[in-house]
Amino acid sequence: MPEQIKKVFAIGFFLPLFFSFFSCQNEQPTGKEPVLDFVDLSRVPDKDIYFECQDITQKQDATAHHELFLIVADNKTKVGEIEICEVLPPEQYTRHQIPTEAIQAVGGLSGDTYSFVYAVRDKGDKLLVRQGSYSPNQTDSSYHYRTILTFSGNELSANPEFNPAQLTGVYGFEEDQHAWMLFISMNRQTLTAQLFELDQALPDFAEIADVLKEGHAIPELLHSFRLNTQDLSFTYKDGQGKIVLPENGPITIVFSDKKDSKGNPLTLKKLK
Repeated sequence: MPEQIKKVFAIGFFLPLFFSFFSCQNEQPTGKEPVLDFVDLSRVPDKDIYFECQDITQKQDATAHHELFLIVADNKTKVGEIEICEVLPPEQYTRHQIPTEAIQAVGGLSGDTYSFVYAVRDKGDKLLVRQGSYSPNQTDSSYHYRTILTFSGNELSANPEFNPAQLTGVYGFEEDQHAWMLFISMNRQTLTAQLFELDQALPDFAEIADVLKEGHAIPELLHSFRLNTQDLSFTYKDGQGKIVLPENGPITIVFSDKKDSKGNPLTLKKLK
């Protein structure tokens, strides 16, 4: 296959990944093997599982509004929104049709409607987040709880200081009218990475797609990209490297097996 055709083929393969960059995180994983090291959810004590509320009420709102997050072993995930966000004492669980084994429940009365969200273990290795409400105007007495989120250990980072989703984005490095760009996306727990070498300076972010279409880049898919969240090292089929999290400044990717023109480890900083 001629080299130019190879470039066009590879770029055509990558462009859909680029344009779906920030939306693919909500899709189902396609790989069979997890790429992250995980939390053993069955060993996380109940005290390390709790809700956190963020008041987002605006002046014009007639009622309160809160964003609701679930903290699990220092992993923080938004689970939805709720009007009243007060911790419900366990002795009131039965009254509001919440199972007594629930880890925590939050909610309250807004107007004439009770609304609650609670977290409960399911078969030891999963967590369910369920939401329901009750109003005296309804025709039955049920809170109609439904599961709005399911957690399994393989969706939680074992490193409380780092969330793998932080890696997603575009990274770049340039020298003497020569540049590299790295794209990292995440599909649930699966990270995907592709490196491009350019025969020009780094383009503005808005011009990246045009540069790739014009064939000014040599693409390399980093097959089997795997991250170790404990020491922030990564491996892929043909190499390895590390993630650097500076106190001030962007996330940096350092390749052990790739060098710049001066023979230094290829180092790319996050652009966006």
